Amino acid sequence: MTLEFRAIKGEQEIEDVYNYNSQAFSGILEKNWSMETLKEEVKSGWQLYAAVEEDQIVAALFIKKEEGALLTKNTSIKMGFQGKGHSHLIKQFYEDYAKENHLASIKSYCRQDDFRAISLNGTHGYVQKGNMMVGNCEILEWGKKNS
Repeated sequence: MTLEFRAIKGEQEIEDVYNYNSQAFSGILEKNWSMETLKEEVKSGWQLYAAVEEDQIVAALFIKKEEGALLTKNTSIKMGFQGKGHSHLIKQFYEDYAKENHLASIKSYCRQDDFRAISLNGTHGYVQKGNMMVGNCEILEWGKKNS
């Protein structure tokens, strides 16, 4: 199993992430999956990555550096690719990125009803730090010191 992480740059690549299979990514955090949402996220400072297996986009990842921390959030893994350990590889990507960029901590965000993300965060040593309302959606913040 191999998972590649590709930085997404430019309008066409953003469109490719959106168009690949919009239904696979319908659980994107606090907003509906749309081109406007993707563009807003990028415009507000989030860097977009595609997690790719065998030339298929299986998840969209968002990272942002802020005050010595790496902020992270991602979509669910596309059906058909779940159960292969990709979520763990995504967490490892975040941790490696934080180390390479000398960031002291990692913050992860997920919806309060995303039981898979909640379990994954706990498994990887993240501690719930708080919650916030974004629109009508409750978002949980998880934190971990970078080792």
